[in-house]
Amino acid sequence: MTIKKRVVGVIGLGHVGAHVAFALGLMGIADEIKLCDKNEEKAISERQDLMDAVMFMPHRVNYIIADYAELGDCDIIVNAAGNID
Repeated sequence: MTIKKRVVGVIGLGHVGAHVAFALGLMGIADEIKLCDKNEEKAISERQDLMDAVMFMPHRVNYIIADYAELGDCDIIVNAAGNID
């Protein structure tokens, strides 16, 4: 029997998206969280911050950077993309 990974995608890694990704990992809701942002440097930076926090979380989660095409296998996608003027 194979256990299916719980995969969540987060689009937009600004203030809201980054906090959502952190909270999902902290609560153990997902085994893998895919981070998607149009700014690749931002995505890399947020992933590193989140992976540093994993060692202090009660659950193990893997954060990975993904583009839109790689979100197809997500069970849930959180759209936190927005335009703040």
